[in-house]
Amino acid sequence: MASPELPITPRVLRWAREVAGYSPGEVASKLEHVSKKITPETVASWENGESLPRVTVLRKLAQLYKRPMAVFFLSEPPSEPSPPKNFRLLATGEDRPLSPETLLAVRTARRLRDLAKEISEELGYELQADVPRRSLSGDPAQLAADERARLGASLETQLSFRDAYKALWYWRDLLESVGCFVFQLSFPTENARAFSEFQGDAPMVVLSTKDDAVGRVFSLFHEYAHLLLRAGGICPEFRLDYLQSPEGRVEQFCNTFAGSFLVPAAQLEAAAQGHPDPTDERGLVSLSYKFSVSKHVILRRLLDLGWVDQRYYQVKTAEWAKKRAGKKKSSGGPRPEIKAVSQRGRRFSSLIIEAADRGLITPPALYEGLGVRTKYLSDVREQLRV
Repeated sequence: MASPELPITPRVLRWAREVAGYSPGEVASKLEHVSKKITPETVASWENGESLPRVTVLRKLAQLYKRPMAVFFLSEPPSEPSPPKNFRLLATGEDRPLSPETLLAVRTARRLRDLAKEISEELGYELQADVPRRSLSGDPAQLAADERARLGASLETQLSFRDAYKALWYWRDLLESVGCFVFQLSFPTENARAFSEFQGDAPMVVLSTKDDAVGRVFSLFHEYAHLLLRAGGICPEFRLDYLQSPEGRVEQFCNTFAGSFLVPAAQLEAAAQGHPDPTDERGLVSLSYKFSVSKHVILRRLLDLGWVDQRYYQVKTAEWAKKRAGKKKSSGGPRPEIKAVSQRGRRFSSLIIEAADRGLITPPALYEGLGVRTKYLSDVREQLRV
């Protein structure tokens, strides 16, 4: 027996598809396993009210759009904020839409931030952030030096790292200590490297788990500079700091801030003196390990300091981009408790654990917050002590 048609609201169905980032053709392709009769025209007819999807199809649409089925029966699309400013689109005018994975990451991060606020209120805490407002007219290198001092960033600790992930945890904890939430979610770096949003009591930075650790370290402080400027947005893999548009100047400022913060000029020059040629591959690798950053960051800092010219910089970065495109991604994943703390951060995870210990959070909210079931709570608690 065929499943019945359900009286959904067509414009809500269209809204759900559009905010999820799918075209009618992509939806039809995703539903091929349900019925080969579903075409882009079929999807359009549902959204125009000319026909209705059957319940089996509607369930699949809810899964695809990451929405509860009940939303399709609302009389109007629910009100949701637009995605953060897309710096590639604004700076270059390229009509390159954000991927469904990136749009989902934005929704997920915003929901996690809202959940943190709700849980904090239940616990009787007031979220606060100590992120000063700075101007684009300032000197980003000097601001980086000031912020290193204000945050208590230890150069000795930084130079002691022998693992990029340990460096990433150190920097994440440092920003979370001043009230930022730092999440790591899955979205393609070809579409976006990271994004940020400023809210007075809960600013957040979101990194891509598909990026390598040293890439995330740089993006973390690139996005922190966006927070300082109160100019949060979605930043692409391809940096836009060569453009003289307003968005290009913001990107240039944030790149200079991040590079100066992670690799202070005086320390880099001192370290470079000890290499026969700090600008060749061996020298760049050695310096990148020393500061726990990428070779690209070191090369860019050497360009800023006049140790290399623009042509050499472009040749090397093009060479690395070609090699990176041919690399295979590793498969598999960490244990649930490691993944939970890694994606949510210690600050957020600690709030959820405390709420669970005090009986203030339901199992569904716990799963939404940490992505693990109740049986893993003790493992998450232990992971937070590591």
